[in-house]
Amino acid sequence: MTRKRVWLVVAGSAMLGLLGVWLGIRSSSSDPDERPPADLSPAGPGTGGRSGPRPEVAALIAEANEVCDRLVKRFPHAPESHDVKGWALFRFGNSSEAVKSWRKCVELDSTFGSAYYWMGRCAFDREDYALAADSFRKALELEPGSAVYPLYLANALMRLAQFEEAVAVLQRDLKARPAAMPSYVLLGQAHLHLRQYQEAKQSLEKAIAIAPDYTSAYYTLATACDRLGEKEKAKEYHARFRRLKERDHREERESLKRYDDTAEVRQGVARVYALAARVYDAHGEAAEAESHRRRAAELEPTSPQGPAPQGPAREAGSEAWVLPGLEALPAPEPARR
Repeated sequence: MTRKRVWLVVAGSAMLGLLGVWLGIRSSSSDPDERPPADLSPAGPGTGGRSGPRPEVAALIAEANEVCDRLVKRFPHAPESHDVKGWALFRFGNSSEAVKSWRKCVELDSTFGSAYYWMGRCAFDREDYALAADSFRKALELEPGSAVYPLYLANALMRLAQFEEAVAVLQRDLKARPAAMPSYVLLGQAHLHLRQYQEAKQSLEKAIAIAPDYTSAYYTLATACDRLGEKEKAKEYHARFRRLKERDHREERESLKRYDDTAEVRQGVARVYALAARVYDAHGEAAEAESHRRRAAELEPTSPQGPAPQGPAREAGSEAWVLPGLEALPAPEPARR
């Protein structure tokens, strides 16, 4: 197995945890590494209005940066080392510099699909949906088996009101993965915006059959039923939506009470070490890899093996996926009865 293939296997096994969180059964994620980049700017979360992150947080981020700089210096011609650096920069809120690392990846290897994906993520976050769609399309072209890229591509296309292409992308994905709940949710939304209400209803009913507690599916489903004149069904689904939304708000409030920015940053830095260890392993430097794994375990002791690697696309086991930052397109407010 080539070094590149080793990294792709690692990245592939990693990305479903990344996608382990967008259109999920809950709107929150237990995986910090697929949350939006940490807000470590002045007066960001956990700073109490002070300028910049607290000293212990700043020290952890500096440690992660040093790991990445050493890795890139050791393997300057290996795209995976630049990929790790890009992910770390993105994770800690420096998307513009992260994009530079992923551009370096594709300069070194034009077939490095995850770099296009991550550049698409950054473009999406700054609402450049045309560039995001182009990037996701390229990533999917290079890795057509991805369970992640079709969802991001479809969502970007929907933001551009290119609903027909979004439908085609999602239908291809569902042909390959018939139980992919997120694709049914997005497909239902695309059909709704095309005024294909029966198709929207069918897709969303399949979604809630897979994930009965997925909140936003009920909102769109209520809208589709209302447009079809099925008023009682619309009322039933909208009531279910309201109950689930209230639950989500309660859980979010409880989560905010428990929020610890230092612990979250420690988890992120542990991921950087774990990813770097994979790169050292792939290049035959077992001792250095083991050193990085030990530090990862110190930072995240609840995970004895060190944290799961974070990469472009953990290919699919769970259908309970969420893609933070990719909220579904809002449907028109359903009629209330």
